[in-house]
Amino acid sequence: MFFLYGKKLTGSKKLRFALRTIQGIGYVKASDICSQLGFGENFRVSDLRDSDLTKLQRKMEKDHIVEGNLRKELQLSVQRFQRIGCYRGFRHHSALPVRGQRTHSNGKTQKRIGRRFQK
Repeated sequence: MFFLYGKKLTGSKKLRFALRTIQGIGYVKASDICSQLGFGENFRVSDLRDSDLTKLQRKMEKDHIVEGNLRKELQLSVQRFQRIGCYRGFRHHSALPVRGQRTHSNGKTQKRIGRRFQK
């Protein structure tokens, strides 16, 4: 079992699926990382060595924004929208859906989630 960016990578999973537990890494990015580093399609986390783990970590630090840095970047962009007073910033501030969804009949989920983050 290895820890990468605070996430536990279990030994029984294939590496390309285990990497998807890290925020900011989806299926395509995980597949690209594995193929660029030379890990096969059936390469499992239990097959990783310490040298492979350091290569993996360096590759992700160099090419991808993940976990804490990604969250920070998203938060800064939302704050920028609110500061300049654009429509999206207003919707974020009011805890309403941002991307054009209707609110007359089914905006309850976003209102509930937005209230939680507004505090």
